[in-house]
Amino acid sequence: MSPHAARASELLPPEIYEAIIEHLPPEELQTAILSFTRALPISPISLHRLYQHVALRSARSVVNFNQCLRKRPALITYIETFSLDTWDPDADVTVNLMALLSPQIRQLRMFIGTTFAPEHLEEIFSKPMQRIKIISLRFRPYVQKATYYQFHAGSYFDSTLFALSRWPEDLIPSLSIIQDPLDMAIAPKGKFAQPMVFFRLDSVTKLCCSSFLRDTKHLRLRIPSRQIARFIYSNPLSLPSITLLDLSTCHVVEADVEHLLGRLRHLEHLVLDGSPILSQRTDLQEDENQVQWMNLGKTLAIAGIRVAREREKKLKAWLEMNPRALTDPTAPGTVEMQQQVQKGRVSGHKKVKKGRKGLSTPTISLRESTQTDTPGPTPSASINPAEIPRIRILPPLPSIRTFCTNTPGENSIERQNIIKADFELGWAEGIAQLVSKRSLIKASWKNGTGMKVMFFAEDFDEEELEEIGAEIGLAGLDFVSDEKMFDMGNSDICPVLCLAGVGRKDVEHSEGCGHSFGWKAWNDEL
Repeated sequence: MSPHAARASELLPPEIYEAIIEHLPPEELQTAILSFTRALPISPISLHRLYQHVALRSARSVVNFNQCLRKRPALITYIETFSLDTWDPDADVTVNLMALLSPQIRQLRMFIGTTFAPEHLEEIFSKPMQRIKIISLRFRPYVQKATYYQFHAGSYFDSTLFALSRWPEDLIPSLSIIQDPLDMAIAPKGKFAQPMVFFRLDSVTKLCCSSFLRDTKHLRLRIPSRQIARFIYSNPLSLPSITLLDLSTCHVVEADVEHLLGRLRHLEHLVLDGSPILSQRTDLQEDENQVQWMNLGKTLAIAGIRVAREREKKLKAWLEMNPRALTDPTAPGTVEMQQQVQKGRVSGHKKVKKGRKGLSTPTISLRESTQTDTPGPTPSASINPAEIPRIRILPPLPSIRTFCTNTPGENSIERQNIIKADFELGWAEGIAQLVSKRSLIKASWKNGTGMKVMFFAEDFDEEELEEIGAEIGLAGLDFVSDEKMFDMGNSDICPVLCLAGVGRKDVEHSEGCGHSFGWKAWNDEL
């Protein structure tokens, strides 16, 4: 550029530079603005753009940036996104830097390598980040030489999950926690045991059932070869609002898929790349391959039948212990209960919280309805089956819209089309079974036999959490009061199946697949 042209460029109005900068992707913003300021040193480019999206890619840059902010703390107010894209920073300096940034940032991405100890992350996440919307943690703890310090010291990052579980629910972030699979280029494989990131997987249950993730819609949890799924669906309170779940590389089998879809009733996108959902053999006969994909499609469609059947068993066992709870007009609380039934809602026993004196409290207790001076039935007593109320639970409709996994062996377009056709056949068969099941329940509900039908509640009282978590009595259930609730809606639409695997690469993804939703949710293509 000639001196005259450079001079003319520097005289452009600030709005022109802002318009140019607006078209730059966040990951290129820093480099581009630095290039602008060096080429055009007196151009009117706002400094806040330079610090809006900060990405540190070396250990030295972490030290320098920490020193810069301590000298010029006003710069902190410009920072919205912070990315620690280096595996070997000084962990203590990083903790001090995060103490400055935590109240301000909206997005956080951290690479966590061998320089970090669990105590460092526990300190970083000990206090909620009030403005945060996206958190992405990527672990790579692998070492070149054998070290057993982590095992002897119990040095696992479980405490990070427990720390996050104590955050309040109003933050509603998109959360991503990834452990990179072991790469031979990073560390030798098979010569010694590599450090583990998480040891007690009950920390996953604690996090998924916490208030922090109650309204969260996007969760990515990739822990290679670990059986994570069962620690998610084991509790009915787990991830009640989740719409996108990525468990790629985890040990997830077809039965886990059924449980996940049965429990997570708002789940629309499930990503399971690198998980052994189906047989990993490459020598399957054509008919064997067809059967397994048809079975998978059917499993996705009828997952609600299993969860409804299991809940019915628990409800029946409870009613056998409390046979008069809904039928005997002389049983304590029955009048009030029947009034609630007519209104279409009975949610179970509610505990009265301390400090609520003077406020209205529930008038009945399903758990206490048989605890009177008059002897009632006991577990060992003979019970007339006619006394037990007839209640069925309506299987929920499938919410799944996209499903992502990958296949062993060649993955040509022709083979993908065959797999997708088999998958759709299985889905159609499952939907037909679900329609039949719901129609039979509807017929019994309408013919005046006295059978009541319940469905899983969309919302519930805070005081019901303990009962819902243990699935006690009618907790977490509503009575069907409208025939429209038996409608199938658009639930017969087959989910989009994508077999391309993670990342864009050179492989063509199915249009509108779950991967594309994940790229938007976490602003990356992992």
